[in-house]
Amino acid sequence: MKTQQNTKLHHPGLWKAAPTDIKFEPEAHTEPTEPDALSPAVQNALQKKPSEWVTVIGGDKNVIAELIESGVAEHQIRWLRSHSAERCEWALEQALLAGNSSMVIAYLDSLSSRTWQRAKMASKLSHTQYFLFDKNTLTSHLH
Repeated sequence: MKTQQNTKLHHPGLWKAAPTDIKFEPEAHTEPTEPDALSPAVQNALQKKPSEWVTVIGGDKNVIAELIESGVAEHQIRWLRSHSAERCEWALEQALLAGNSSMVIAYLDSLSSRTWQRAKMASKLSHTQYFLFDKNTLTSHLH
């Protein structure tokens, strides 16, 4: 008979710096992250534009919670959600072109090469760092 281990492991998450020694700690021993413990990409984006928005397009509550836990102020997070893929792509491009975000994080249903190129050009124009995630590769499908 197989038994399942009940202790959850705590991964530092996408927005935090990787630990120096690679080990996972039980969730009960987690502590708040200091701002200097953020991942280098997030530190860089927040230092360039410290008072600007962190724009999240799509995603869920866990993404927002991870950002807050990582040291991003809750009032700096702008969260846009839509069920329309076209609206999410449009919001991504507009958020990048506006130039008022320190970074843009987008969870899209699919990433076409056209969307990828438009995001890259808009990011260069506004000097805004962005992270694009394909929802289809992030979720495991049950077969």
